Parts: sequence; structure tokens; C-alpha cells
Amino acid sequence: MSFFPPRQSRIPRADNLEVPVIDLLRPHLRTGQCLIVTGFQDMLSSLSIIMDELSSEFRDPTVLPRPKIHLVYGMDTAIRENFPGVRSVPQAVSQHFMSQFGLKVYNASDLKAAMAVGAIERNEINIRVFDTTLAKQKLKWNGRGRMHAKVISSDLGVIQGSANFSYSGLRHNIESVDDLRYDSRSKDVVVAAEERAEFAKKIYDVSVDCTKEVLDILNSLLRTVSPEDAISRCVAEQTGFPYWRSDLLDNYKLSSAKTLFPYQSDLVYRAAGTVYEHGVAFVCAPAGSGKTPVGKYLAHVLPETYKRIIPDGSAGNIDRGGTMVISPPRIAKRWKKNNRRYKVLSHTELAKNHNVLEQTAVHVVDESHRVAPGPANISQRAETMEATPPAWTVFLSATQLGNRDVDSLIHYQENRASLFMPNDFVDKIREISNESRGLWNTDPDMLDVILGPLLNDNRLEEIREKLVDLVSPCVVLCSRDDIGIRTKKTAGDIGLYPVINNHGRHSAIQITGRQQSAVEEIAKGLADITGDTPKFVQKYSRFGELDRRPVRDSALHARNLMSILRMNPLVARYEMMHGKIGENLRRIETNLRHKKQPPLGQLEIFTEFDPKLKQTPKCDDLAKRLQSNVMKVLHNKCVKALMDIQFKHNRVVFLAERVLPLLVYAEILAQKGCHDKVHVIASKQEDVGGASERSALLSILNVTKPSYTRSGRGDVIEEMFSENGNSRTHGSVSVFMTYQMAEGVNMQSCDTLVSISVASSMVYLIQGLGRIDRIDSPVDEIHYYLVDIPTSPLTSDHNAAERLKVNRSLTARQQQPPPSGEMEKEDITERNFDNALNFIQDARTPRQNNYYDILSEIQNKLDQTVYIKVADLIKKQVRIEGLWGAELAVLPGSGNTTIFHLKGEGGTKAGDMATPRLLAIYEDELERNQIRCARLLRDAYAQTMRRGLHTASPTVEAKELAINQLVHHLPMLKEWDLRPERMLAPLESLAKALRPEESHDEQLTEKLFGQLSLQALEQLVEGWTRLLNPYWKEEKKHVRKKIKKGQISDYASCDVVASKAMENIEDAENLRNEMYQLYKQQLVHNLQDPSRVISRIAVAFVSAQL
Repeated sequence: MSFFPPRQSRIPRADNLEVPVIDLLRPHLRTGQCLIVTGFQDMLSSLSIIMDELSSEFRDPTVLPRPKIHLVYGMDTAIRENFPGVRSVPQAVSQHFMSQFGLKVYNASDLKAAMAVGAIERNEINIRVFDTTLAKQKLKWNGRGRMHAKVISSDLGVIQGSANFSYSGLRHNIESVDDLRYDSRSKDVVVAAEERAEFAKKIYDVSVDCTKEVLDILNSLLRTVSPEDAISRCVAEQTGFPYWRSDLLDNYKLSSAKTLFPYQSDLVYRAAGTVYEHGVAFVCAPAGSGKTPVGKYLAHVLPETYKRIIPDGSAGNIDRGGTMVISPPRIAKRWKKNNRRYKVLSHTELAKNHNVLEQTAVHVVDESHRVAPGPANISQRAETMEATPPAWTVFLSATQLGNRDVDSLIHYQENRASLFMPNDFVDKIREISNESRGLWNTDPDMLDVILGPLLNDNRLEEIREKLVDLVSPCVVLCSRDDIGIRTKKTAGDIGLYPVINNHGRHSAIQITGRQQSAVEEIAKGLADITGDTPKFVQKYSRFGELDRRPVRDSALHARNLMSILRMNPLVARYEMMHGKIGENLRRIETNLRHKKQPPLGQLEIFTEFDPKLKQTPKCDDLAKRLQSNVMKVLHNKCVKALMDIQFKHNRVVFLAERVLPLLVYAEILAQKGCHDKVHVIASKQEDVGGASERSALLSILNVTKPSYTRSGRGDVIEEMFSENGNSRTHGSVSVFMTYQMAEGVNMQSCDTLVSISVASSMVYLIQGLGRIDRIDSPVDEIHYYLVDIPTSPLTSDHNAAERLKVNRSLTARQQQPPPSGEMEKEDITERNFDNALNFIQDARTPRQNNYYDILSEIQNKLDQTVYIKVADLIKKQVRIEGLWGAELAVLPGSGNTTIFHLKGEGGTKAGDMATPRLLAIYEDELERNQIRCARLLRDAYAQTMRRGLHTASPTVEAKELAINQLVHHLPMLKEWDLRPERMLAPLESLAKALRPEESHDEQLTEKLFGQLSLQALEQLVEGWTRLLNPYWKEEKKHVRKKIKKGQISDYASCDVVASKAMENIEDAENLRNEMYQLYKQQLVHNLQDPSRVISRIAVAFVSAQL
């Protein structure tokens, strides 16, 4: 008995084995009338199949006959019971698909359904849903179950079988499907086809039209928007992750801090994002901007992030968490006030509390330039930090470089975060190091050491720029211009800086030619005393020889006396006649004249036997010059200038580098000035030139008892001059302080600051100028004056100018053109004063190697009205599963480039947090680096703006091209590509440690870890870097020793440290076993979810040839 009919009457069939079901379907779809009845509920998949087959026919109006598709779905419309108040089938469909338990888009091909909108709107595709109520009424159906038929009817006949109208049913599953044609030779086949067509027609009659609801669904699925709207959403969400925005942290309220200003919230966000990406952030904000409140919020935000991505107990034997704040003693009490969320250590307590540092996950270092390690030498406090395991670290300072060059920041970064630095960063460090060696050598003569600049190779500027660019991703900047300056409309607005009035050097100090000659003669006399060229000692960096300084202290004493002369000629005379400077200069003259080198302090032993040795004619002549009437006149000019400033301003701060000039001026103004009170703040009452304060004042001014009030504590004076101080003073007040004592002291109730000579340290100068320049200042204008005696430039002046130039480069400030006539103007001190104030006020430019600067650059190109509207909508948006609700923007270009914006997620449990990211596919190569992705987006949008297409929605044709490209690129996205930069080097070194025999394989890291979830990768990195910490600490010491000797040293990278750790066979085996156990745990419990990336796509930017 045969189971097959005769060959001539055999029915065409398909089973996806030899013949795909889709091959039977195609002719029916193109007949002009096709009815598809399917119990399969995946509407997107069905529409995607239709668009795969008929997109060109729908798009081309000349195609005849026009395709006409009727789709009837067998969805269970009893779902209405799940939506109270929903009565109609179309409403139930809409609610079902638009809810979280409805449609989930995880198949890239399903996106083609969005291309069907045009055909649906033209009624070329009609969509209906089976209605159980109508079926009961018209078909006498008992209503138990659902419609589950699979019938496709057209003018050619009917297809019926097991296959759903889906990609799997039509292409992959083993099915059995018959094609019953009306032109069949068999009458039975024709009859069967007619019966099944009639059945399909009955199902159509008991279905309800849902075209409008389907259009709403498709438009919500992948909304085509203008590039401007899409960019606005992208930037707003990339900079609006709720867990990093202090203004959105409803569950967190600092009792010790007010609500942050917008720029402070922005600093918190940028710092948090930078630390997450790189493991370290240098926050550089101007003095008076409120960095302490920023640090307090970071002390909460970062450990919360750490906890959400690295669960407790996930790696290592010590559960780390919380924040340790490291602050100068003077500021520590501000951090401790009303604090319950973090621990606080002062800089002086670091060495005694190293164990506590090891248990905290986050370190926030305030005034970080004070604990920054040098390239070759390191303080005890910095050494304590160096010994702690790698942790997320934030450095807060207005002067991150301190008084060093930009290479110091590289060393600081190496000290705390080199394990997190990727290998391409390390390669650039090595390249710059090799390029720069030998450029720093200089050989100045003695006159240059005293009065002139150290000559440097012009190529050093290029080296500095490369280093600045290299470290820029980790530097978070905020300028005074970013915060805002008060105007007439915003007068009294706390949160904006007051207007700066720079009066320069006071007009009372006009130097005549005779007076200038007298000053120059003193400088020449000092150069004559100090003698010939001394020997030099070198200071090294990884990038070569940093500096050369004289071994002898002769030049130092000469510079010190010239510096004091600038401040006060009477004090310079006292120092020369009675102070240690004069004593040392006489010793130097005696030694040089007799070519002897008696040890310091033993000069008297030699001069007992030969009184002629005591003779120092050059120093005696210098002392006479300092006693001349010209010096007294210059002193009186300075006094007149200070008294005039007192008369004009009510509350004045006077700053100088040395205590004694301050005491002299304070005493004179206390006696003759017009202010009610005069305060002197200095750390010691003695050691003013080697004598007591009283004896010095008696010798200089013939005063036995000072008329001013004296204190040695900066916090006391802060209470007197801060707006909310407990001991706030009223009336006219003058305060005299050294630059060093003033650092960190807020005196916002004062409106005037006088610099008694410019500080030789750029740190002290910038910090000093910031004592009255504060956002909470009660005054709308502040005033700055320079009071000093003009002299020839000192080496320290040129060094200060150079440091200011380096700070400009690091903080991306525009280099100001020299003022008119500056080439003829020799007074570098006034230029340094003016340039420092200009530096504080200048706007910064966006950096090309900083992620958030590039985003800001993009934002500034947007219509701000549009951006604010989109940002507000985003704050109210409800999270939907899958690609549902994503936006599609088409950017003009050559094609084959797609940029994805992934929204952030907080997660429902520890380890589930996912931060906002960008991913790009360019020429079929995936780009995960955030800075490079942001550049691609910026450049593409700039081209869109140039063509005037930034506000236009894409055409239907452009949309279809974009969706096809999107479908091609979506499968390339993996959770592996979401790892931040700080993971790259640890994972690469771990892969080599686990499989040393395969270390040459460039794909080894992805082969081992590519299938793991982001949470698993975080745990591996955490465990591996903890185990490497002892070897990391030793490697950093080794690097420092080599730098100190001027030898070439490698960077303490993760790869280098891991190689050192694996040198010992026993250690290598222990490390490998411990990490292999952790790796196996992750393979069991934390494999990646393929849908995790697609489910976070919020915007897709697709290039298309328009």
C-alpha cells in the first residue's frame, strides 16, 4: 500500500529540510490579495517577514498589482481582564503590547517591522485580531481555548500546515506545510483549497481591525526623530544617570551641606563617571567654588556605585566599602561636621592609620597637591597612600600640579591607579619618555641662577602638551567662567563669583631712574658676592632631567634677600645687618675670598686667629646701600600705598611670603592706619630672620610692644571673617598673613586683597588670590592690588611664569596674547600678578581627549530650548523592556556607521548597575572607547548641521536603509564591549597569567572572558588587583629609585607588575589557583545575557547616504 498519491496530482509541500516554507509563501504574497491567519502572536516578527519579502514593492509605486496583505492574529483577547477599564479588543491589544509583559524586542530582525508603517498607513497592510466574543456569537464557539490556525489564502490558493508565520516557522523548524492551488489537476485539492479559504474568511469576519493601535505600537517601538532631538536625548541621558546626579538622589540628604549648585552637581557627575571609567579622577576647580560639598556627595555616590557593581564578598578576603576622606588638619573639621557616611583622616594621621585605608573602597583626597609624591622622593604621608591597595580615588584641588610640572600628575596617577591604566596609555608613556630624555639639561651661570631663567629646549612644550593630552581623560575641570560671574541683574546671588577688579601695582609706587639704579646695584653686588658658577644637583623625572640646581646655597641667599627687598627695604636692611641671610652672605664672601671652605658654624674658630678673615667689604658695601635714603623713600612709598588701600576699602587681607615684612607693615598700619583692628596670623612668634619678633620690631621700628593682635591659628581667623563664623568681626579690619598660612582659610567677608610682592610659588599665589574670591562672598566686587619694589627678574619669577603656563595647558585655558608693549616692559613680577588673575578668570576650551568635554561641546551646538525640553521629559520616562521606546536618527554620511546610546540602569540587586555608555560600529569594526565614540558622534552631528538636516526627520527611504543597517549591526553588540577602561589591563594580564602558554594570542582575553557578564568581569578585576597589590607596591619603589638615579624606568603598569608577580614559581602557582577558582565561579553563575545590551539601547544613530 502506498502512502503517496500519483505523481501528477502530488501537492506541493515544504518542511524546511529540502524546501523552505518561505519558498511556498512568496508567490501568494505577491498576488495582490493575501489573507494570513496565524495563531502566532509575535506581530513584529510577522511584519518583519512581510517587509523582507515586499519592501521594494511597497516602496515602488509603479509595481502592479499593488500588494495587499490582511493579517489576522489569534491573540488571547481575554487579556482584557488584566487591564481594568479596558473594554475593546483594540484597547486590549494596545495595552498588551505597550506593557512590560507584552512585546519584548530582542531579535534584531524584528526591527524591520517599523518599516511597515507606510504600507499600513496606505492600507496595503491590514491588521486584525481574533475576537472571542464575536466568535461565540457568529461561529457557535464555546470559547474554550484560543484561535490557533495557520492558514494563508490568496488568488493562487491556500497554504496550510504546522508552520507559524514567523522566522523559525518559515525557515528553521521542521514543519509540514501543503500548498493547495486552485489550478491543481486534482478536483479534491481545489475543493480543499476552497474550503480552507472559506474558513480563513470566517476567521477574518470574527476579527476586529487594530490598524490604528498597531501604528501607535510601531511608532513607539522605534521612533524616528530628528538628529537634534536624538542628540538631545543622548547627551541628557549620558549626563543624567540618576545614581550620579546629586539633585536626583532623593534618598540622600547631607545634613551638613546645602543643596548643590548646578555646576557642583555637574562636578559630582563628571567625577563619578571618570572614576568609574578610569579608577581615578583629578577634580580641578577654582578656589572658593565649594569643593568640600562636592567631595561630600562623592563620598556617598562612589561607594554606592562600588557596592552596586561589586557585591560584598565577591573577591578577596576583605570586604571593602565606604569612603575615606583625607584632608589637611585645618579643613578636616569641615568634613567631620554632622558626618555619618564616611571616615575622615587628616594628612598628619595617614601614617598611623594605613590599615583603615585598606578597608575602604573609595578615597577622597582634599587639597591633594599637599600629599602628591615627587617623581623620585616621597613623603611619609604619600608613602602610606602608595602602600594601600588600588581603590577608586578622587583628588580635589584648585592647583593639582602643586609647584611641579605636568609630569608630576603622571607620577601621581601611577602612584594610585597605574594598575587601571590600559596598555595603549602605557605605550604612549614609554614613547614620550624615550622622546624626551636629554631635553632638560641646562647649564646656567651664576648670574642666571640669581636673576635669569633656566633655558629649556623648545621641544619641551610639545612634550608637555602630549602629557596633558594623555592625562586629560582623568582630569575633571571647572573654571570660574563655567560657574558664572555676578552682574547687575544677579547682584548678591550666592553661587556666582564676584567681579574682579585688578588694580595692579599701586600707583604710589613710581620708581625714578635713580631709585631703579640703586636697586640694580644691590642685585649686582649680590651676584659679585656669590662668585663663580657652582656645581649642580639634578632632579629627575621619568621623562628625563627635570632641573639643575646649585649645590651651594649662595644663590638661594641672594635670591632671598632680593625677594625681601621687594617686600620691604627696611626688612632687607635688617636681614643684611642682623639676620641669618646677612650672616650667610658674609661667610660666603669670606670663603670665596680666601678659597677656603670652613664648615657652616665654624667660621668663628678660624677668625679668632686672623681678624682679617672677618672683613667682608662687599657685604659691608651692600649693607650701606640698603641703609641709604633711597631705600627709606621706597619703603615710605610702600607704606603710603598700603594706607591708601586701607582708606579706600573696609576689610583688607595682606599676603606676603615672609613673616617679618608683614609684622613691620602691620605695626605701621596699626599705629597710623585708619582701620579699627589689625590682625597678624603667623604660625610662630619667633624665627623672624633668626631673632625674636620683639627684637626685630625694636631694631626696625623702635617698637617695644606690638600694636596689632597676633594669632597662630588660621581657623580662628576664618571664624572671624567667614559669613557664618561664630566670632565674626564687624567694622574695618586688616589681616596680615603669609601665603602658606592663608591656604585653605576662607575670608569671604573681605573685599580686598593686597599681594606684598608676588609669591615665588604659583601654588601659593593662586591659592592666596582665592581667599576672598568665593561664590558665597557677600560683596559683588572684589579688589586686588600689588605692592612691591620693582627689581630685575629672579629665576623664581621665570619659574612661576613657566608653572602658570603649564597650569594653563592642564586646565585648557586659552593662552592670552601678550599685552601691548610687553616686550619693552621688564617687570615680570607685575606680569605674573596680572597673568595669575587672568588665569583665574579665563574661560577654558573643550578638550579633545575628555569624554565629558566632548559631550559639552555637542550640547552647546544644540538649541537649548529643545535640549531642556527633552531633558525634562527623560526625567519622567518609564523604563520599558527591550528596544521598545528607542529612537532612530539618520545622520548624513557615507554609510556603514552606527552609534548606539545605551541608557543607564540602577539594577534591582547588588552587581546589577549598568552605567550609560556609547558604542559605535564603524566599517564593521566595533568601537567601545567612550572618547572615540563621542568624537564620532560629534563629527557626524556637525556634518548634519552643516547640511541643515539637524531638525529634519528621515524620509521613508532613509529610514528603511537605516533599519536594514541597524539589523546588520545589532548582533555585533555584546556585554563584553561595555567594560570600562580600568578593566582592560587587569583582564589582559590575568588572561596571560591563567594561560601563559597562549600569551601570544591577541584574542586570548576575549576567548577566556568574553562570555562573562559585566558583573563577573568586575569581580575578576577586583580580585586580581588586590592580589597584585604587594608586587605593585614594590614595583613603585623600584621605579622611584631608578628615577632618583636618573636611570630609565618603566611604568608600573598592570602587565609589568603581573610579570614580576609570576617570576616566583610558588607565588605564580598560588595566584593562578586562587584566580582560577574565582574564574570558575563566574563561569557557573555570571554568564552574559545576550539581551542585556539590546535592552538598554535608547537611541541609534545610523549614517546613510542621503
